[in-house]
Amino acid sequence: MNVTITLGGLFVGLLLIVRQFAPAAWAVIAKKGKSGTVEGGSHGGKFNILDHLGFLVGTTIGMLVISMPGGVLGQIAAKVVGISNSVGDKVVSGTTGAAAAAVNRAAPTAMTAFGTIVTLLLVAAVFFLRKHLERRVKSQMFAGIWCGTTLGLSAGAAGLTAAVLIPLVNQAGQLIGGQL
Repeated sequence: MNVTITLGGLFVGLLLIVRQFAPAAWAVIAKKGKSGTVEGGSHGGKFNILDHLGFLVGTTIGMLVISMPGGVLGQIAAKVVGISNSVGDKVVSGTTGAAAAAVNRAAPTAMTAFGTIVTLLLVAAVFFLRKHLERRVKSQMFAGIWCGTTLGLSAGAAGLTAAVLIPLVNQAGQLIGGQL
């Protein structure tokens, strides 16, 4: 599957990260350890990664889905990237006057058929658990999946995906498939 990300798509993905982490960072800066809670932050103004777990899991799944060789999930991921590129390009060119440019990435490590099974199981788990998650976590997970799908094609995220995530799911899939 040949999908590219533009500067606008990169902007959308990074905007989702800012939306997720800026309130927590501001809470830490504003409170400096005082007691109480600030909107978007943990008690006492301390950063707690568990408050962002839904977003991080979603981002990981999104990066894996965009790395799949094709199929229905690959086509949906390509559409997400296309929407991010379109919206982001309009915002970037409209606000800054900058022309849309493609952001290139290195060729990722290939996901094996066993790796796609693990990714499909992760997507299925999110689908089946969506009714049991609280609204905040569902929102974070959806934003994370969108972010991971969009940024999974950028150079840094593609490198992380190729070096860590794809070999991990390929190995896990080989363990599952080798047991059958």
